[in-house]
Amino acid sequence: MSFKDWRSRRRFVPGLRGRSCSATTISTVLPMVIAPTSSGLGVPPSASHHAARKDPAITSHQLDQARAARTPGVYARRGARDRGGLPEPVPGATNQRSRCRRARREVPPLLLRESRRRRCRALCVLVLPVLAACFSSKGPGDPAPGLSRIAANREVLIGMSGEQPPLTMTARNGELIGLDVALARVLGSSMGVDTTLVQRPFGQLLEALEAGDVDLVISGLTITPERSQRVTLIGPYYTSGKTILTRSGELAAVEVPQELDKPGIRLVALAGSASEKFAREVTPRAQLATTERLEQAIQKVRDGEADALVADRETCAFAALRFPDEGLIASSSVFTVEPMGVAVVPDDPRLANLVESYLNALRDRGVLDKVREFWLKDPSWVKDLR
Repeated sequence: MSFKDWRSRRRFVPGLRGRSCSATTISTVLPMVIAPTSSGLGVPPSASHHAARKDPAITSHQLDQARAARTPGVYARRGARDRGGLPEPVPGATNQRSRCRRARREVPPLLLRESRRRRCRALCVLVLPVLAACFSSKGPGDPAPGLSRIAANREVLIGMSGEQPPLTMTARNGELIGLDVALARVLGSSMGVDTTLVQRPFGQLLEALEAGDVDLVISGLTITPERSQRVTLIGPYYTSGKTILTRSGELAAVEVPQELDKPGIRLVALAGSASEKFAREVTPRAQLATTERLEQAIQKVRDGEADALVADRETCAFAALRFPDEGLIASSSVFTVEPMGVAVVPDDPRLANLVESYLNALRDRGVLDKVREFWLKDPSWVKDLR
């Protein structure tokens, strides 16, 4: 390589603080760079760049070695930035950055491209779900559809079956009464809005909630993992459990539900309820019938078409209290522990937070205890039923 070519490459020369070398600077600095004691080139420090250019024994490679030997640290730093045509760094003068860059140069281009593809795929796996969630969300304009509707209409629509005494039932005048009805009216009053009760069959309540026909569902809904995957259940506001209503003293004395798992026993339960699920899982050999209304299930036991009704303990106690002359017995054994909650659509967390706040406030003030005390222990309201 000629001196002209070497100069045209504009090497960085130690001591110039990053300035590129021109013909003038090279002629000035070159004598100070070449040292005979370090490189063994035999060129005196005062030799000019003309002598270096004309001497065939002095090659560009040797010049680079001289520069490296004189200032190894500077060479290691600056040589890592521009390594074309230069020798390997002086041992002990390399750093982590220069080693990484040298390793990347030694990797075949095909492997580098494949590595970039893998990184791009990994980035897509992380970013695409986030983008999909952003585009599929309702957006900042409608973060709480149910709460917005309640605030705009000054009315909350609460769904219930009306066929789950003493939680929800129909009086002689056609109005809905019961523990859940009282809770719904107190909750709406506390929120400062009107309360409208929407009566639907128990098995259609969650569908009505998902369709937007109602804002809340308060109808003896047991908090279960399956329902929690479908809706948001807030509570519990009351804890119940499964038992049976029967006319047989032998069945009423059972202590564990497995004693009911016999082919000759006829059971009945409300369709779509947790009682039906419990009966199918615990007593698979028993004969199980379902009804759309709880009154129909109680009537089957009264008529002798079913040996026992599987329901919440409050329902069984209510039936025995309402028909004292029918010989109905509510078993004293409670087979499960079932918390009951208020159902809200899962995409409305603000409404869920509001309902939970009011439930906690009503519980702290003792309102829920008074409601339960009246509807579960005071039989004076039974005469108002149709």
